[in-house]
Amino acid sequence: MMSIEIVDVENVLKDFILTMNGWELHYYPEVREKGLITLKEKMKQDLDAIFDCFCTKKERKQGRQMSLLCSDPPEYSPTEIFLNSCISGSKAVISTQQTSGFKNRYRYTFGLKNQQWLIDKKEWLDEEEGMERWRPAYL
Repeated sequence: MMSIEIVDVENVLKDFILTMNGWELHYYPEVREKGLITLKEKMKQDLDAIFDCFCTKKERKQGRQMSLLCSDPPEYSPTEIFLNSCISGSKAVISTQQTSGFKNRYRYTFGLKNQQWLIDKKEWLDEEEGMERWRPAYL
């Protein structure tokens, strides 16, 4: 049986993935049709609102908030499989597996801030040449 805290953290990640999936599905066809320049400001506003809700507050000099990347198939998919979850104090880690696209394995690290679990970072598992190594991924 999973603890209530684990369920809470997993629900935050599920909601984030669903929200990001919606953002990508909404903007990908529009960007292809109208171009990034015309949509950049609105895309950034919407993305910033998502990050304000689900992620720790810190400057992210690289990543989706800078590139506004959206793809087909979307990087974030509600079919992503949750592999394992653990909590240690005010930190939680959840590993997932993509079921489409590159089929990457991801590790999300959360921090507990003001009684709310927020995503702090995302990493992907590099299994090059038989060695496993977690590398930074952009949210």
